[in-house]
Amino acid sequence: MPHATSGDVLLVGRYLKAVEALQAQGRRVVNVVTPGDLGRLRHVPRSDLVVVGDMTSPEDVLSGLAREGHRLDSFDAVLSMREFSVVCAGVLAELGRVCGMPVHTAVALRDKYVQKRLVRAAGLPTADSRVADRAADLLDEQEAAPSFPLVLKPLAGAGSRDTHLTHTAADLATLLPTLGTGPWLAEEFVPGRELHMDGIVREGRIVFFSVSRYLDNVIDIKHGGVVGSVALHPGAHAALHAEARELATGALAALGLRDGIFHLEAFEQPDGLVFSECGGRVGGGAVRECVKAGLGIDLLDEWARAVLDLPAGTPRQSAQSYGWIHLTGPADGPLRVPDRAELLARPGCADAGIDHRPGDGPLPEPSRSSNIRLGWALMTGADEDEVARRLREVFDWFRTACSSAPLVDA
Repeated sequence: MPHATSGDVLLVGRYLKAVEALQAQGRRVVNVVTPGDLGRLRHVPRSDLVVVGDMTSPEDVLSGLAREGHRLDSFDAVLSMREFSVVCAGVLAELGRVCGMPVHTAVALRDKYVQKRLVRAAGLPTADSRVADRAADLLDEQEAAPSFPLVLKPLAGAGSRDTHLTHTAADLATLLPTLGTGPWLAEEFVPGRELHMDGIVREGRIVFFSVSRYLDNVIDIKHGGVVGSVALHPGAHAALHAEARELATGALAALGLRDGIFHLEAFEQPDGLVFSECGGRVGGGAVRECVKAGLGIDLLDEWARAVLDLPAGTPRQSAQSYGWIHLTGPADGPLRVPDRAELLARPGCADAGIDHRPGDGPLPEPSRSSNIRLGWALMTGADEDEVARRLREVFDWFRTACSSAPLVDA
């Protein structure tokens, strides 16, 4: 990806913290957003916004730019930090011949079949998979498909939404009436603990790197699993860090991601790590906060520095361990939501946030997606076991506190 050297940046998709990271490097940012985003952007000058119906559509964005009097080649870079608009941003960058993610890389980061095919061709272990134009095709004995148990997911989804583990053909047949039209990715189920790796790559070399282990594998949200992870300190896990870095380096090269940010997942197996999937964005949850606390660098700040070809920061590895967790309420909806001060008073809580606001409707069922939450907590401790224990304790405390008072209060 050519580097942006001066001038304005077009950011596709609302992501205020990415805007702030670019502005901190002296850039004016024009943000492509949807009408539904405007309520949260009242403080942003209207001249710095382009409002479109669909931020994933190059046609919509090009039309919006024309309405506002912008030309693509007037920008120095076209970027996105949103999962669903990264391909659109890549198309626009290539069309305008400006700095941005190459289209082939953006597609590889979004389409999980293309992604796994490229990673497998590079000689890296990953799940066997195939595309089913219709989910029902997987029941056709004439069709070659991974054997059960298999995971069924959208080709370009996010947040484990519409991701299902099926153990038998009967399970799949029961699931079919609830599924959308497709196409779908069907892949073999890979057991083992799930890791995520987060970092920055510059000119094909990983310059910042963090490895974390999920408290529960993400797919386990379907059965009550929690969403959160504990960062694995490199001093205590030197061999695993080296293996994870080798896997990430090979996968990023296969996908063509040479400059920017990544969030990559893998499974631990007795004979090594198995690649799961990779995104060209900051990790969800409190990954950014966790990496900042443990490694001393801000992933979004370093992303901005990488795409703008500015000097990288200096990491400062903490001796403490850190982890984060999503906080949810009781199934019948919270009567009261604890505030941030109450969370910060819990043992080991280093940071926290409350997403729920007075007047918000009921929280969707957390089993639907890994990004459904009322709030989050970042916990610290002397070692990973203490952090994991504190994460589960604060999760249980929060759920109890949500249901213990009769008034809505956030």
